Amino acid sequence: MGNRFKTAEEKFEYRMSKASIEREICILGKPKKTWETGWSFKKLKKEVEIRKGRNYSKGRIYDAISLINRFGKPYGIYLRSAYGFVEDENNKRKKEYRYFVPTDVADIMDEKRHLEGREEILQLKGNHLEHHHKITIPQERKIQELDHKTTEWK
Repeated sequence: MGNRFKTAEEKFEYRMSKASIEREICILGKPKKTWETGWSFKKLKKEVEIRKGRNYSKGRIYDAISLINRFGKPYGIYLRSAYGFVEDENNKRKKEYRYFVPTDVADIMDEKRHLEGREEILQLKGNHLEHHHKITIPQERKIQELDHKTTEWK
């Protein structure tokens, strides 16, 4: 049985029309406008599981967040992940990541810089893979052929 969706965006739109994880995360995340009020991953996962009445893997939640960040524009949501420091019960400062919807200009600019950095890395990876496919592999084949011919001579 094949996939009935041609693109990931179609899948996201379908899932948003149903009572899905993506929809629950949008509902939960939309009022969280600052880091201080944002959800940590554990709290977000726990809240989604309570609302949906079943357990989900970490990967499923991360996939939902990824879809929201790629295609959530019509719903007015983009989840930013950022860290801050909080004190635990032993009065020790620890780093905690939280998801929230950026409305502050500084948060939006930080996220844009982060995404631009990822685009550069993806471009470099693509260039490296293309070089490997077009140049490195054919050269290695030629070397193997030459090595094979020289061993036949001996």
